Amino acid sequence: MASSASGSAPKHSLAFGLEMELLIRPKEDTKHDLAKLGWDQNVGPSHEDEGLKSKNRYFVHTLVAEDITRSGVGASTVTNNYSDWTVEDETALGETDDYWRVEIISRTLTTTENWQDEVDRVFNAFDKKWEIRLTKGCCMHIHVSPGRTTRYVPKQLQGIVIGIGVFDDAITKVMPKERKNIGWAVSNVHYSNDYKKKYEQVSDKTWVPFFNYVRKLSFPNMFHLTMGSTRNLSWNFSNVTHTCGTVEFRRPPGVKSAAEAKHWAGFTLGFVSEAISHDYEHFKSRKDDASVGELQSFISTGLAALGEQCKDSIDTKTLVEDTSTPDIYDTVELLELEKKKKNKESTYVKKVCDTT
Repeated sequence: MASSASGSAPKHSLAFGLEMELLIRPKEDTKHDLAKLGWDQNVGPSHEDEGLKSKNRYFVHTLVAEDITRSGVGASTVTNNYSDWTVEDETALGETDDYWRVEIISRTLTTTENWQDEVDRVFNAFDKKWEIRLTKGCCMHIHVSPGRTTRYVPKQLQGIVIGIGVFDDAITKVMPKERKNIGWAVSNVHYSNDYKKKYEQVSDKTWVPFFNYVRKLSFPNMFHLTMGSTRNLSWNFSNVTHTCGTVEFRRPPGVKSAAEAKHWAGFTLGFVSEAISHDYEHFKSRKDDASVGELQSFISTGLAALGEQCKDSIDTKTLVEDTSTPDIYDTVELLELEKKKKNKESTYVKKVCDTT
């Protein structure tokens, strides 16, 4: 399994939130529980009456929240409930057959608590009563900050921004085919103007000019503008400028199990943990990107620094290049999804901002 921490205290901790988009279908016995709430089994996701569909969808979300709560994890359909997980609609997803769209948003978790057990409990609730389907639009987002009430200092943000450049190629390689070339989670080094230009010069001028450029950034707004003004990027920095204060990793695919959710959470936590304190000097004279093997080591070291609660969240040996041909999205489908996702505000960000 992943390189783990010893029994010693963590070197530092992080706070984080998870957003997971799914399509779900009730198992046969679950339909009885839905009927008690008022659910109409004759109204499916393809029904022409939007009002009836919306009503049924609400009952689905309500029962999911009740199921998660019964598993020992507080959940509700109320967005501004900071202490609970939230179950709500995900309007960017297209529903299909008997599967209803849903988004599951965690409370703010920390790396010093047993967050993995909490994720296990949430998915155990699904396994008992629901069937999960993932489509191209489904994905998982992970928001990370230094603490529930603390914000990144410039040096930490510089480390993350440098790490994203150094490891972008390796990160793309380990992504599954549906998340390599995605219009609403675009690689920062292929989007952000000056940042992109400095990255493209590495093969000729080494990493020195790139590092020097990043280390001149000092205010949150500078990092936001440098990494891209849109949130639809692999790494979203738009929240570092306000109350939420998180850096969001938007590249992971949709997940159907606790193991998959913990894998991408561990990936992100390990990366950010190491990036905020890593000494990149050994890269300065190089003219190439970091390898997948170096990414494995980078994440393992970061997880070890976070301590026992992050142990085994990810098996870094599984971080190998996915050589399958990247998915090609239909132009109409891509434009429609990008439009929906562009206009959607992060529920996790709303939860944090509404309660701070």
